[in-house]
Amino acid sequence: MTRPLALQATGLCTPAPGDQAEQVAALLAGRPLFRRHPRWIGSDGQRQIMAYVPELEEVRDFPARCALLLHRAYRDCLADQRARGLDPAPRPLVVLLPPPLRPDAMRDAFRAAAAQLDFGGVTDVRLVFGDATAVVPVLDMMRDSSPAGPAYVAAVDSQVTPFMLDFLAASGLARDRLARWNPIPAEASACLLLSTDQGPARLLDWAGTREPEDLRNPRRGLLGRGLCEAIDAVTSRRGTSLSQVIVDGGPERWRAEETGIVASEFAHLAGDVPWFHLSRSAGDLGAASALISVAIAARLSESSLVLASTRSGGRAAAIVSTE
Repeated sequence: MTRPLALQATGLCTPAPGDQAEQVAALLAGRPLFRRHPRWIGSDGQRQIMAYVPELEEVRDFPARCALLLHRAYRDCLADQRARGLDPAPRPLVVLLPPPLRPDAMRDAFRAAAAQLDFGGVTDVRLVFGDATAVVPVLDMMRDSSPAGPAYVAAVDSQVTPFMLDFLAASGLARDRLARWNPIPAEASACLLLSTDQGPARLLDWAGTREPEDLRNPRRGLLGRGLCEAIDAVTSRRGTSLSQVIVDGGPERWRAEETGIVASEFAHLAGDVPWFHLSRSAGDLGAASALISVAIAARLSESSLVLASTRSGGRAAAIVSTE
């Protein structure tokens, strides 16, 4: 049986207001956190609608905005440690960043912006690029690197800067009157303190699969093959009852159909527990969505199943429990 990780502390920065508990409540309530930006105008001549962190309204630079979001989640994780009676100690930090930050110029701009912020307590930084499920190999590495000590694992994404809004439009992923089923752009960051020490903390176990994109196959993603495999893998190890399911899926047709198939396939497991779809309140959280879901599950009682799917074919399932 593979070993889960201990989830010792969490940090969040989302479009929802308030402290971490209030943000979790707002995200699960399903009430939209979308608003129109007061100045940024889209190609249709309308002020663009998005789910953004209000305090960062004026920050137009994409790398700088990601650095600020990451910093807020990291500082929130430090505060959560203190609230739990833990003394924050120097730890390494692994950060999952969205693919648009991969080019040298963008990556250097992100590093420069982060260097202006106080990340005191971080001993080493490793940058990983990819979509939400790219965090799976990071977690695999932590699980297999025993007896490594605790480390921070964070994820950040912002799709609400002018650069990213133009990028989404050029990719056919913008939300407008011609593509009203595309997700509403959003931003968020999460930072988790994870450890191989299974002390009195929430436990995180996970499984990841891939379902390669095949445009010749109209059923791609619709039958939930990859996601069902991931759920089978993680539930067979943990064998735990569930209190809620948290899904990062957006309004795209393939994702809605995939979630419906999975819900019926695993009705014996989830039963009548509530399913929370974060996109209903927060929009598309991009590369941060899976880790945001795990951070939310860590604040809830009993056991949660977290599901994540990506356009590039990544599928992941995780269980956050006390067992």
